[in-house]
Amino acid sequence: MRLFIGYFLPQKIAEYVHSIENELFDMNIRGSFTKQENLHLTFKFLGETDEPTAAEAQKILSGYSKLDMRLRLEKLSWFEKRGSSVLYVDLAGDVSPLEELVNNLNEDLSSVGFEKDPRRFKAHVTIARRVKLDRISKEKINSIHIEPLEFNVNAFNLINSTLTRQGPVYEIIG
Repeated sequence: MRLFIGYFLPQKIAEYVHSIENELFDMNIRGSFTKQENLHLTFKFLGETDEPTAAEAQKILSGYSKLDMRLRLEKLSWFEKRGSSVLYVDLAGDVSPLEELVNNLNEDLSSVGFEKDPRRFKAHVTIARRVKLDRISKEKINSIHIEPLEFNVNAFNLINSTLTRQGPVYEIIG
């Protein structure tokens, strides 16, 4: 199983973020956009995992099932990766306590053999990969206003990711 720990956006928020993707597309910004039903936060990528280890991760996640983190959409941004860009919506709100929880989760998961993520967690929602950005595209992105819509993160979910020709298919398994 190819697993990660994440949280899907509530439908209203996902619909709004998807409308931003459409706006970017209308501005001739091209890339591999995330499907509305797949918009999520990733807390930790676990990768290929056997069933016994997945069960251990599930046990650890049970300690993270009653969260109450309030986040809000803040701004569009990007980072460069392998010659192209990844576009994302930056999040604000209870980001510091969420970062602390993700660090704790990283520690807990390392006790059952998962590598600690060397990168610092950044609360964001990826909306497009493999985007070619030039100066004009970046100006267009910076001109988009993001409504500061709020939502709660109330659990860390174990999610199975199956890669298909039509894109990834995600399923919450715990």
